[in-house]
Amino acid sequence: MAEHLCLTCALCCDGSVFSRVPVTEAERDRLGDRVEIFTKEDGALRMRQPCRQLGADKACGCYEDRPATCRDYACALLRRLERGTVTEAQARGYVADLLAARSRTRALLAAALGETPPADLGLAMDRLRSTPPADRHAAEAAEVHYGFFTDLVRLHLKRGYRPR
Repeated sequence: MAEHLCLTCALCCDGSVFSRVPVTEAERDRLGDRVEIFTKEDGALRMRQPCRQLGADKACGCYEDRPATCRDYACALLRRLERGTVTEAQARGYVADLLAARSRTRALLAAALGETPPADLGLAMDRLRSTPPADRHAAEAAEVHYGFFTDLVRLHLKRGYRPR
């Protein structure tokens, strides 16, 4: 049940929820160049999101080798589903709402920027905020829809999230 929900969503891997994931040196060595890993100024290793291993089918291309952070992560919605506080139908409805909000935001960003936006909506918003928009009305709508999308992410996926 839980894995089915994850395969309909994948927002934790596509950059919508996180922009980077902590990794260890051993994980970096095991993953090689299959994912994009960078070193922060403090020496900590991070895997950049969206993950290169996220397939079009929303499955992980390095599932057996994925970092512990990915292995251990369960969003708030998945936890609610596992506890039985939401049904699978409700959870799927929330995911559908999230995906629709992301899609609408992406479409508005494309119109506002006059080009296909980066996969990371946060980066796309940064670009939009730093350049004159191709369409001012689409830019204003993109700002509103991006806020709505990020609110939905916090409500359904991050709320009360604490790393294990």
